Amino acid sequence: MHESYVSYRNFFYLKVAAALCAVAIVVYGLHQPHEPPNGGTWLGYTLGTLGAAMMGWLAWFGVRKRRYSGTQGRLVSWLSAHIYLGAALLVIVTLHSGFQLGWNVHSLAYVLTVLVVFSGFYGLYVYVAYPRELAANRGGLTREAMIAEVAELDRECLTLADEVDKEAHKVVLQSIEETVLGGSALEQLFGDPARRSASVGINKSLDAVRQKIEARVARGVPNLQSLEDQDATAISFLAEHMIADGGGPERLEKITRLFELITRKRAMVERIQRDIQLQSRLAFWLYLHVPLSIGLLAALFCHVFAVFFYW
Repeated sequence: MHESYVSYRNFFYLKVAAALCAVAIVVYGLHQPHEPPNGGTWLGYTLGTLGAAMMGWLAWFGVRKRRYSGTQGRLVSWLSAHIYLGAALLVIVTLHSGFQLGWNVHSLAYVLTVLVVFSGFYGLYVYVAYPRELAANRGGLTREAMIAEVAELDRECLTLADEVDKEAHKVVLQSIEETVLGGSALEQLFGDPARRSASVGINKSLDAVRQKIEARVARGVPNLQSLEDQDATAISFLAEHMIADGGGPERLEKITRLFELITRKRAMVERIQRDIQLQSRLAFWLYLHVPLSIGLLAALFCHVFAVFFYW
């Protein structure tokens, strides 16, 4: 039976972390040094040693989880401990500092600790929330299968547009060429998948056609209000072209079919954009957490070196 790393063994590591924090807080409250609380008292050294040991162990998890030869349960155990003991580290290092912070390497180590822990919280959130969203968005398909379906829909659209005329083919081809998957890193992380499922330039080139369609009643033409951007513009262009040429029922049927294909294609492109976005956000937190963790270890070394060799 699968057991979540969040509730592993009835929240065992949460209880361990809570007990550790409680003991540290009580001892800190009872501690009465002759000077203001700081990392140089016996309690400061004790908490500092404990915090450094925890940092080393937690950092080792990143290496250890890639070398497991044991069971899945062992990985869940380590991950649960990593989460809760990492959170407890915030309390340990704060009490170690005695709330004495300044512009020095010691405070840098503290700030990096806070950033590492909070980036870990973000990682926990994305790994709890996004896999379900990914599965729901894909609907049982892989990204490769979704891209293949878009390519097939594009081929069908072009074939159908060819049967209308060359101008229709040109408009649909431009619509296809201006549909871009992915985008820049910022677009992948924060862009609107619905907006990015549409191309950009074709709206300007066919804006006059759109205005003509809006200014008249197009009898027997499919409803265009549910589409936007380049796909609606393409359909608007085809509809206007059909009306101008006095298109009959057969041509109307082709326009309607083209409308349906473009609608399906846009929905699939939006799902692909959403898939890319969720995958990017899953990977993004590691680009924060890992470099910050390495920076923390470097700052910790400098902190310990400065304490023992210059104080």
